[in-house]
Amino acid sequence: VLVWPDAAAGLVAALSARGAPAAGVSRVPQIGELNSPGATVLLVDPLAGPVSRKTLGELRAAAGKASLPLVVVAGLTEAALEDAGAVLEPPALLGALRAPGATGDARVLVVEQDPALATALGAGLLKKGMQAVYARNGEEAVMRAAVGPPELVLLGLDTETDGKPGILDWLVSAKLLLGTPVLVYTLDGMPPGYAARLERGASLVGVGARGESERSDGQLADLLVHLGSLAPRR
Repeated sequence: VLVWPDAAAGLVAALSARGAPAAGVSRVPQIGELNSPGATVLLVDPLAGPVSRKTLGELRAAAGKASLPLVVVAGLTEAALEDAGAVLEPPALLGALRAPGATGDARVLVVEQDPALATALGAGLLKKGMQAVYARNGEEAVMRAAVGPPELVLLGLDTETDGKPGILDWLVSAKLLLGTPVLVYTLDGMPPGYAARLERGASLVGVGARGESERSDGQLADLLVHLGSLAPRR
């Protein structure tokens, strides 16, 4: 697993325990230099950088050139409505991951089991001119994608790592994974009661550092290893 800008110790340990070594990438050209037949995915942790919109685009291009799936990971946070202008929101990251020259409304598949959170995420996307398509689990995600393939995927880590085939499996089988960036999010930073406040419209969803609990590291490692097992050997 190639990790930009570097893999935290907890994730390295979780990947190692699953037989998947991690290699840090601090410069975009290193993706091509470190790429090998054994590399299976590029994981980008933008809040560990931080990373600019331009660099995210360069990372997407480099991953495509190296035939590596691109997974971006971040944590969701809850923010007050009055802080809306100062908070980084999920659509900002997703917009930076669109293909160069992409036009029209981006079709984003939101895979989230909590209705209040899914609705809040979708509302943020709609405000930025993106289409939100909802799925509560992997099975629903596959059904939605089969009707109309997404340009981008916004994926709850808890939702994907339930042990059942999900949207990643479908993207691989449809040969769309390399052209479909996936933004995976953790919920470690969400305070108790956030769902009720989001449902009332009393707060909004922001983006922060990904969760680095042992549980989140393990789930992320499971997802990356599973993705590696699906990716065609080069």
